[in-house]
Amino acid sequence: MLTIWHKPYKIKRFTNNETTNLTIKLNVQPPSPQNHQNEPDYGEHTTTRLTSFGRTKLFSADEHTNQQADRLLYKGFWYECTSCVEWDHTKLAHFKAEWVQIPPYDESLQKMLQETNERGENNDTI
Repeated sequence: MLTIWHKPYKIKRFTNNETTNLTIKLNVQPPSPQNHQNEPDYGEHTTTRLTSFGRTKLFSADEHTNQQADRLLYKGFWYECTSCVEWDHTKLAHFKAEWVQIPPYDESLQKMLQETNERGENNDTI
């Protein structure tokens, strides 16, 4: 996979009641204008969904294993991973992840993300 467009992004991973702060290099892309066609028009479009490409497997929520979804910090907003698929059918194998913005008014989640960030729990770089 070509990594010339990859930048480091902050990821929060929740495993076994523990929060880990990761820095992962990703190519993060907001939706193209064509992707906005199916959304209601409120006059101004905000980026509520993202797509990322990278070499690291990311996790979406899994209710059977109690796995919480990974969170991505992008331009001051937190996004939750909704899917991550490995594209391994070419020599440029990579993971493609889809993200949805966590509403800023979800105060309990925003507070939890801020607190774990302030404590600096388990900072790792991948």
